[in-house]
Amino acid sequence: MLEPRLFSDRDLWRLVIPLALEQMLFCLAGSVDTMMISSLGEACVSGVSLVDMMNNFLINIFAAISTGGAVVASQFLGAKNEKSARDSATQLIITTCSIAICIMVLTELFKRQIIGFLFGSIDDDVMAASMAYCRVTALSFPLIAVNCCCAALMRSMKKTNLTELYLDYNEISDISTLSGLTNLIDFDLSGNEISDISALSGLTNLNSLYLYHNQISDISALSGLTNLTYLYLYHNQISDIS
Repeated sequence: MLEPRLFSDRDLWRLVIPLALEQMLFCLAGSVDTMMISSLGEACVSGVSLVDMMNNFLINIFAAISTGGAVVASQFLGAKNEKSARDSATQLIITTCSIAICIMVLTELFKRQIIGFLFGSIDDDVMAASMAYCRVTALSFPLIAVNCCCAALMRSMKKTNLTELYLDYNEISDISTLSGLTNLIDFDLSGNEISDISALSGLTNLNSLYLYHNQISDISALSGLTNLTYLYLYHNQISDIS
């Protein structure tokens, strides 16, 4: 007998389309500045393209630091320790902004050396265009850092319209901190070590819920989830479904 499919066609399309749009917008955002200076010549286009590669790397660094700090804040929020959560959020913003300011200053002071180190020997006109563009974009680093921090903290504070969350196979045992994600429609918690699912009782918008390969024995918390269309519970310890 075949096991149920992990994802329906509808689930896959709902996952693929936003990802495709996100990548399209990301590529478009990286191309707009190049398009705007395309009339200025090949040297300018080359210079902007080189610096954009460096900027994208730094943006990913800021996002990674922000996500890590937001996880710490989320743990304090889950423990109902609001003071420590506020302190960790403040520390995250200050630390990330300080790093961004340092990078901005170093980029301004050593932009020629940095560009030369990363991209080797380049023509003088390309170097001049790269340095000019680098000088302007470096000023945005602190603002980008603040944006990344605030976005990550808003998610940790549950100030989000998140509708899909996939946490499968992460060795999770406690999901109490996720009880406030009331806008969730698709939720995957399969392949973890969860035994208590009472935190799911208030997620009444859920349409698809994946809980297979866990340690669940009591599913009474799911009785009020009337919008559920897909529910996967195989490979658990359930003996009573009344």
